[in-house]
Formats: sequence, structure tokens, C-alpha cells
Amino acid sequence: AAASIGPAHVAAASARRCSTHLGKAAAARSVVRQGTGPAGAAEPKVHDHVFSGLSPDGILSSWRKAQGLKPEDHVAALFYLGRAVRGRGAGDDLEHWETHDTWQSKLHGDPTFGQLLSACGAAVPTLVPRRVARVLLGLGDTHEDFPFCHQELPRSHVAAVLSVADAACAELLKCWTSPGSLDALRHDDRDLAFTLFALSRLGIFNEGVFACASNLLAAKLTAPVSEGVGKALPVEALRQWMLACNGVNFPLEVHRGAITEYPLSEWQRESHGRLHQLAGALAFLRNPDPLLSRVVEEINRRPVSQIGKKSVPTAIYGLQVVRLLSEHGGLNIEARINDELAAALDYWMEEKAAAVRRGSLLERLVGEALDALGWQPTPDVTIGHGLSADFRCQAVPGSPEGGRSGRIFFVEVDGPSHFCVRPRLRPRGRTVLKRRVFEAMGLELVSVPYWLVGTADPATLRQRQGRRARSGVCPDELRALVCSQLANTGSVQSPLAPARTGHEGVLGE
Repeated sequence: AAASIGPAHVAAASARRCSTHLGKAAAARSVVRQGTGPAGAAEPKVHDHVFSGLSPDGILSSWRKAQGLKPEDHVAALFYLGRAVRGRGAGDDLEHWETHDTWQSKLHGDPTFGQLLSACGAAVPTLVPRRVARVLLGLGDTHEDFPFCHQELPRSHVAAVLSVADAACAELLKCWTSPGSLDALRHDDRDLAFTLFALSRLGIFNEGVFACASNLLAAKLTAPVSEGVGKALPVEALRQWMLACNGVNFPLEVHRGAITEYPLSEWQRESHGRLHQLAGALAFLRNPDPLLSRVVEEINRRPVSQIGKKSVPTAIYGLQVVRLLSEHGGLNIEARINDELAAALDYWMEEKAAAVRRGSLLERLVGEALDALGWQPTPDVTIGHGLSADFRCQAVPGSPEGGRSGRIFFVEVDGPSHFCVRPRLRPRGRTVLKRRVFEAMGLELVSVPYWLVGTADPATLRQRQGRRARSGVCPDELRALVCSQLANTGSVQSPLAPARTGHEGVLGE
């Protein structure tokens, strides 16, 4: 068996429960029928009881030893394994992230986990949509840092993950496009939205799946209540749908009308963090009113304490994007975040950024090349409001890049997590959004993709103490890239922004 994953006392308690769970589940199977009715209807949970509450080791051990497992048992094992090891986003400091990544790394190296992935992939064609969605959720939860760590994982493991995801996408598309299935009311919104959310977390973009699910979710938004919808679409599904599409840079402008008329009664009682997330998700639309202005007005009505130490960085990040874009003409909305909340955003963005900054080998290699080109790079610069860049560069007057009066520009080194795993060159939403914020503020930002940096070993993409570069950046290639991107910015000229070195803001991740 693989090394223990997670706290020892959890593993011990899990082992004591294991045989009891399996025995009860086996007895119950003889009287439980499969779910019937529309796709995604409620299904029996007896199989879930086998693995619910167990430690990661307990789940894998139970699955390996069990006899006569059915396809849904494999899905339950993966789903609850994901719930046991997920949680990277629950912390906002390096210690939490490193501990979490260690757990998941042990899991990825466990041969039993590889066998479970194969079993789930083989089971997919026999599953109803709800369980197919659970397969994808399990994949996403057990590979929370997949857009980055796929560079370090064995190719065989990456291939296994992609194979299961491909099988799930094919099965869902077949279900969603079969005769009679275009009726949106036949599909459970969770099967649609959570599927997209899981794929987005994995950094896997399947245009057919995102387009089809988005069409069905938009249809649910506009379906008359008299047809049995009960409510337009749960706000949780709306938020997950938008966040997922934003994550892989899939535009939702075609559905803007349905989204922006979402009824007030469905989201007004949302928690602070979720309301901030909803605002940030809407910022990807160029014209998100009237909904975004209504959301901002509700946020303004709430106490300033809604933003504080317990705020999730990604949630207040989205709210800060709304503020910056609206203030600089990059977002067409009427409402504005009030001054008191804006001050709280600035403070807590900087505070949380200070806890997560870590060095990058990629940044060091690019910095050396920028210096060799004579662009005087200043690393780790902050512009304010939590906005930052990896480098602030200055092209001197009279140089080809500086022109007559010189030029200030910023450089961001985009590592693997800034791009989809598939297709490989597709930028993810946060990367595109940061470029948009810089453009709105009149700042020139150059993005240097990680593949421009030559390293002999993919593992060197993540900084490790004492590790030295085995290769570097070709200055001529870097100069060509920078000049090409600066030429595309047109007449935009960056002001002489103060080069304040320090921790990278959340907007600079």
C-alpha cells in the first residue's frame, strides 16, 4: 500500500468502519433499484455509504479488497476520495498549499489509484449523467493543481486522467444531444454546471461540452415557471456555470441577455463570499448590467466587515476586478463599489498577497534575459490595489523599443497554470482578465509563456530551494516576443509607475 495520506487517527478510525460499511452496502444492494425518470434524477446513495467518511487510505483499501463491485461503486470511490483530499482553496498561505500538494502527490503515485482511474474510465459508458458528472468532480478534486502539476506527473498518469475525462465528455455529449434531450427541463442543472466546473478546474476545454451545456443552462434561465422549473435556475448553478466558462476562457456573450436578467430574489440572500464571486464572474461580460449593478448595490448595502481576514482571496479578487475595470472604463456598468469597501479591498488584497508569494525559477530566468537586453527589470512590482507584475521594465530613450522619450512596460511570466492542459496553448480566464485590467488602466503588459524558457526537466518549473537553472531564455526570442506584443498595444503608453518591490498581489498570480 502507498504511504499514508492524511492524519493517522483518521486512517485508523476509517479502518474500523470499513468492514461494517461494506457489509451493510452489500445487503442493501439486493433491495435497491436504479434511479428512473429524467436524466439526472435522484438516485440511490447506498453505494456512497461504502466510502463516505473514510480516509483516503481507507477508501483505496476498501475499493481494492471489495468483491463484485458495480460501475457505480468505482464512481463512488473516486468521488469520495476527491472529497477526502480536496481543499487547496480553503487556505491562503504557502504552508497549507504545500501540505495539501504533498497529500495529492502521494495519491497520484499510488498504483491502486491508477487502477481506480482505469475502472472509472471503463465504467463511464454504463452510467447515468449524474454519475458521469461525479466522475469528473472526483477527477477535479483529486487533481486540484492539475494545470500546473501535469508537467511534473508521469505521462502515463496524465494520459489516464485525460482518457477518463474524454470518455466522460463523450458520454455526456451523447446524452445531451440525443433525440428529445434538447429539452432543457429534462436535465438536472447540477449535472450541467458541475461538469463544466470540474473540467475548468482540470484545465480541460472541450468546446462541444461547454457549448452544449451552456445552451441548456441558458434555456433553463428563460423557461417559463409554468413548465415546472419552479425557479429560473439556482444561483449556485449560475455562479458555477459562469466561473467554469471564465476559467477556460469560453465566452458567454451569446447568453448575456438571459444571464443579466436573472431575478433578484434568487441571489439577494447569498453569503458575502458567494456574492463577491458572482460579481467577479459577471465581470467577464463586457456589458453585464442590469444584474452586476444590482449585485454591486447589494454589496454596498452590506457592512464593510464583509471583507476581512476570513475572505477567500479568489472571491475578493473578482470584486477588485469589478472595481478596477468599472473605474477605468473597462466594464460598462452604472453602479460603483463605494469608497469604504474599496479601501477594505485594497488593504486585504495586500495582506493576503503577502502570505502566498513564492519565488519562481521561470521568473528568475526571464529576469536575467530582460537584464541582458538592457531593459532594467525591477522584479516583483506593485502598482496598487493588489495589482502587480513580475517585472517593471524601462526601455531607454533612443532605443528601438524606447523611441524618442523612453518607455515603461510590465512583464508577466505565465507558467503552466496560466494555460489549459488541453488545448495546450489556450490561455485561461484569469490570464486574459489580468491583461484586460492592465489595458483598462493604460499600462502595457507583456506576457511571456513558460515554453519560451528552456529547462531540461519539467520539474524545474516549480521553484525549489537551492535548485539551479539548467538552461535559460534566448534573448533574441524574448526581444521578438516583447516587441511584437508592444506593437499590438498601439498608442497606449504606460505612465512612470512607481517600482514598489514586494509581495505579488492576488491579481498578479
